[in-house]
Amino acid sequence: MILGHTPGLPSYIYNYIYSFHMPAFFILSGFLFTLSKENTYGKIKSKFKRLIFPAWGYGLICGIPFLLMLATGKIDTSTFLNKLLGTLTGYPSVTNTFNSTPLWFLFSLFTVEFLAILLSANKRRYTIAIIASFGIAGFIISTQTSNFGLFNVFISMTSCLFFAFGMLIKIFYNQKEYNKEFYATMLFVAVLLFITLQQNKPLELAKNYIGETTLTATINVLVAISGSIILYYISYLLSSKALGWLGVNTIIIIAFNYHCNSFTSKILQLININHWVIHFIVTTILLLTLIVLKKNLIRLVQNITTKKYSLE
Repeated sequence: MILGHTPGLPSYIYNYIYSFHMPAFFILSGFLFTLSKENTYGKIKSKFKRLIFPAWGYGLICGIPFLLMLATGKIDTSTFLNKLLGTLTGYPSVTNTFNSTPLWFLFSLFTVEFLAILLSANKRRYTIAIIASFGIAGFIISTQTSNFGLFNVFISMTSCLFFAFGMLIKIFYNQKEYNKEFYATMLFVAVLLFITLQQNKPLELAKNYIGETTLTATINVLVAISGSIILYYISYLLSSKALGWLGVNTIIIIAFNYHCNSFTSKILQLININHWVIHFIVTTILLLTLIVLKKNLIRLVQNITTKKYSLE
């Protein structure tokens, strides 16, 4: 994601990344989702706390510089309120948020999982088919309107297609153990499709764009699924504590990616360096530093709290 948001990134790399990186998140979420009729309200409440509360919290932290700009007259009240509303509803546009646009994913994921939880409680047998139907309806809507809706409901509908695919993969994965030849063949097919079917205009879920026609949309979905499979294979081969650490702290990267991009651009301009590779490296270092600082801050607060209670 950091690489995909890097200014000056060559178009061919941009196209490869955007053709699959967001669908991969929804496919994985669908794979990890558990169908159950139990405690529907509790699961919805838990998802809200896990996805929306952090999105609001980090979004408001990203708004601190804008609050200062409002106080100093650099932006007007209307602009600030527009960005505040966009941030709290997950609007996927930098002009309508506190530079926290990537957080749109959390809002969309909540909407998709909210639907999946309701369906699994009432129509468990047909849950995957109904979710996939929402995905097809989302594609049709995406060709007719550029609106995103509250909590990105239209993007969420389109994303249902990939979420349903992840759920489907889980069923086949659990039903039978496959040999190494099967996985090798699947990887070969995925690489072949991913390379040969690339489009000049790739799928972009943040813009709710799948394709202009049924054919281009079908091709883009195949590319997205193929790229996701390749990504999962790479993740499996590189399985380590470092990847697990990054996975746990992804929210920091999502929330502050744009702010770190902006800061990096200003620093590189001062020293007259303008290359996307350098920009990517510096931004990555900044984001990793923020993760470490967050961990240390939490540890410090916990230590202070522990000492306070022990003294009492």
